[in-house]
Amino acid sequence: MKKISVLFIILFTVFLFSCKSKTTKKHIKKTAENNLLEQTVPQKGELKLELEKVLSFDPSETNPDAINLGWMGKDKNGDYYFSFSKTGSILKYSPEGKYLKSFLKKGQGPGELPYISYFRILPEGVYVSSGRKLIKFDFAGDVVFEKSFKKRHGIEIVNDNEFVGTFDDVQKSDKQTVFKKAVGLMDINEKVLVKYFDTLKSGITIVRTGKGAIAFGISGVFPAIEWAYDRKNRIVYFGVSDKYKIYSVDLKGDKICTFGKKDKERYRTNEEKIKISNMFKNMGKEIQKALIKKLPDKKLAFINMEVSPAGYLLVYDGDGNADVFDMKGNYIYRLLPPEGREMDEFTFFGGGYLGYLKETDNGDVFTEYRVKNPEDIF
Repeated sequence: MKKISVLFIILFTVFLFSCKSKTTKKHIKKTAENNLLEQTVPQKGELKLELEKVLSFDPSETNPDAINLGWMGKDKNGDYYFSFSKTGSILKYSPEGKYLKSFLKKGQGPGELPYISYFRILPEGVYVSSGRKLIKFDFAGDVVFEKSFKKRHGIEIVNDNEFVGTFDDVQKSDKQTVFKKAVGLMDINEKVLVKYFDTLKSGITIVRTGKGAIAFGISGVFPAIEWAYDRKNRIVYFGVSDKYKIYSVDLKGDKICTFGKKDKERYRTNEEKIKISNMFKNMGKEIQKALIKKLPDKKLAFINMEVSPAGYLLVYDGDGNADVFDMKGNYIYRLLPPEGREMDEFTFFGGGYLGYLKETDNGDVFTEYRVKNPEDIF
């Protein structure tokens, strides 16, 4: 389950691709790229996601502390895992919804993380990261290995020795030093093996008030690199979120395709700006007002992306919907969520099954669904 992330820090003082083609004629190559960049209508139409409930349970019924859960996953034996932010733990449940055990603790010591920013259940084990430390657990909850990093990274595991991730890319010249955000393939020792893309846009904006300067990083609001890794086909997708232009490469960095969607511009209402600023109520009205003035009127082209277990790329628009592309960059579906839901609230379990957490006054209720349509992408 994805949660909106908010980050702020107080301060004091393209790489262009075109689709692979067997021909070298420039006009044909350009036409092929334009066709993929100017897609407007999905090949298989607009669909509302249809789901069939498989099971549902309240994790707190067998573990009273299991409230305000976050990330989740499911292993090959059918056991469920949830992250629990209060204690920084991972909670494990049986296929019937019975609490089994917890592992991982909040902290800075061995086998501990201050918070969880990455959580994956893979066939090889359970991978958890804060961005500054990666820990691999076996399915019994025992630590297999952990690795601390010098810098914070967005991360997606390729294997135990490599990951696709984001990093600060420092470029020095005689006149100046430029700090960019980049995405690439790195080894476990943080050596950059391949750099795929870099940009000055990092998702952060500076707001100045009488109290000083504050850097706000609000997911899905300010332009940033968004990216995803297709583990099945070993493809990396990325783009800067203010333009609907997505690139794909293999792990070596060889270009595959440039694709996207020609869409109408969407604008943020004043009510939406106030809702965003309300996340910072504790910082005072002066800062809230300054932030509202800084928030862009124009919405981002997309807010994030994710690859389904079947190898389709889902690009989320921030209004609850998802555009679906195949690995060749073709626009296949526009998915609308069931009533009262948003597409990026679901977690992919594979085999056509999705997980969903609903927050209630008494805690969280977990539900697993089977996808009735479109089955092929999940």
